[in-house]
Amino acid sequence: MAKYNATTTMFPQLTRYLYFKDECFYSLMFCLIQKSSFDEVIFWSGEIYYSGFPELLWEHIWKIYYDFYAIRYPKYEKKINKLSKEKIDFKNIVYLLNLFYYSKPIHTVFALRLLNPESPTHVYMGRIPKWLKELELTKWERKLIRSIHNSKQVNIAFYIKQVTDLQKCYNTIKKYYMRVHEFTLKNKSLDTINYKNKAHILLALICHLSLDASEVQTRTIFKKLNKSMVASQLQFNSDIVEPLYKTLVHKRLFKISPLVGAFKLERFSIQKLDYKDILRLHWDYFVYNTPLWQQRIKNCNGIVDNKKYELVFKNDDDHEAFYERFNYEPDEQSKEIQEKSICDIDIEKGRAWLSTINASVGIKKISYEQVY
Repeated sequence: MAKYNATTTMFPQLTRYLYFKDECFYSLMFCLIQKSSFDEVIFWSGEIYYSGFPELLWEHIWKIYYDFYAIRYPKYEKKINKLSKEKIDFKNIVYLLNLFYYSKPIHTVFALRLLNPESPTHVYMGRIPKWLKELELTKWERKLIRSIHNSKQVNIAFYIKQVTDLQKCYNTIKKYYMRVHEFTLKNKSLDTINYKNKAHILLALICHLSLDASEVQTRTIFKKLNKSMVASQLQFNSDIVEPLYKTLVHKRLFKISPLVGAFKLERFSIQKLDYKDILRLHWDYFVYNTPLWQQRIKNCNGIVDNKKYELVFKNDDDHEAFYERFNYEPDEQSKEIQEKSICDIDIEKGRAWLSTINASVGIKKISYEQVY
């Protein structure tokens, strides 16, 4: 039987209103870049934040920024970095998501980051060009810079994944653009950016500096946030539904994105257990590692039984106290409400979306079942 531990790569976790956690992150990404509605953006970000994952949500915001917006809106980086160093606040998160929502995404970095090439597609032989010699680079650095110079995207993805000294690579990339293309670039340490994935930053930098200048937004335009929308979400979070079993009816405002099948999903990670049974029969077990729920369970002296996928309480009073306060009765909800989280996933639909994205940026190779 599968047991949860900190090193498990894929394990189902249910959020405060019993969605699969990973699908909330994916749904947030999709409704942002597809601009389905900003109400939905606020909903998914709130579902993640109030389930107890504010730090993961911040990392996700960074990831979305570098995947889709950094190459066109480089000036957003400073604002995001400033807010990320403050105390985590839901209003700041919504402010940034509002900024993204009304900006135009480009999918190049996203597509390149998901590539996992085993080798470069182009190998450079023969005489080294004069301009490359003058840069005085190591053999490995020459391979990367030559790939950038010739717009060999798969090569770039391959070499960036091999980087060990990220700051040195960052300096090398800037050196190339400053000397060969005569760009004026500021000196900056990668450590000043409050985002863990420095290789992602390098990939976005390459794509940004390779983008036609006419497509880059050089002016800093920050769209004003509708404060009433934030206030509405805060009220939504604090509202208590009575009777308790009606909670999911009122709180599940949106269905997960139909495109989440583009990625490897936690719902399929336990082969001996159907994902619909995770919600209907074992929801209380699969919420345990969600901070909000874990505190609720511990307050009632509950622990997990990994063999039976269930909670165990010290006594009947603790058992009754927990379920009287928190049993949303997911198995008793209408099909419409249940399917907002456990609808069937059309894997081919997600793969078709990935194919379209890859084709739009000129990438023929597609990696399926990626973990975003």
